Amino acid sequence: MLTAFEYVLPVVRGIQGGDEYYTSMCPLRFLPKLFPVGMGESDPVLRVGRSPSRSRIRSLCRYILDNLDSYILPALTVAIDGDTRFEPVSEEGEDWKMGRLYVPMDATLTINDGWHRRMALEWALQEHPELGYETIAVCFFLAMGLERSQQMFYDLNCHSIALDPGLGWLYNHRQWGNRWVLEVVRNVRNLRELTDLERSRLGAKSGKLFTLSMVYPAIQHMLDRGVTVAQAVLFWRGIGEVIPVWRSVLTGELRAWEVREHYVCCQAIAFFGLAEVGVTLLSLYPESWEIYLQGLAAVDWSVANPVWQDSIIIKGRFPVSATTRVWMRDYLMGFLET
Repeated sequence: MLTAFEYVLPVVRGIQGGDEYYTSMCPLRFLPKLFPVGMGESDPVLRVGRSPSRSRIRSLCRYILDNLDSYILPALTVAIDGDTRFEPVSEEGEDWKMGRLYVPMDATLTINDGWHRRMALEWALQEHPELGYETIAVCFFLAMGLERSQQMFYDLNCHSIALDPGLGWLYNHRQWGNRWVLEVVRNVRNLRELTDLERSRLGAKSGKLFTLSMVYPAIQHMLDRGVTVAQAVLFWRGIGEVIPVWRSVLTGELRAWEVREHYVCCQAIAFFGLAEVGVTLLSLYPESWEIYLQGLAAVDWSVANPVWQDSIIIKGRFPVSATTRVWMRDYLMGFLET
């Protein structure tokens, strides 16, 4: 790797914004040497990127160590200030894209994006040195200077969008709890066909009644309290039978946006209240809970029902809090002949 006081990196050459850049696979054990800890400035005007967060580094390190056989990390983005040169394998065909990048050892290498990843990997290496033979992609951009490097950091981060909670639950297969909740949703027609699995906010004319970020916490609460997946499936199927407006959307008699606007049973607090009822019934009457459930058919779910005002509708909103959850549970339990 070291020749005539240079780092020699096998790279693939590319073009972005009219400038060359280079991508290499860096063995993890070399990260501390290439990008030493003390390379950053404390003054935000003189550095590139955020000040390091130990909690974020610790979280990333834990993720790597907990998933040694399946972790995945995106490339580091690095700016090089120094007299580099690129030697292609050949000038013929596509070989001009591949070659060696020669980087002087006194060049300045600055991580524009990925400093926390680099630190987390160093911490993980201390516990699992064998990780040193694995690699991470590094994209090198040349001779940028501080201002251009700072602009790159902004450009890389300003367009990022936080992952919607619904997609997080849908795609995170490492959490068994996610799988169990989704198993319930898939096996209950009302939930399967009327739940938007991707967005936490429904569009004005959406044909869905619920979002996964609304349904998930309520079902997860039931599972955490000892309700099995099979019991939860039967319970929510039963709920679908005693809330007629849900069925009306499935049959096309009512439009989803009308039900969302005029009925409380599409709100997260309603789901929590129903989940609490489910936990209680399945615990007290594991064999006959369905009989008691029929009492919920008498609930007036319309927003116009004055009982909701100042109970779960507060200043025009439906807050989910310990107070509203207890009130909703107690109110709904009052309809059950237990």
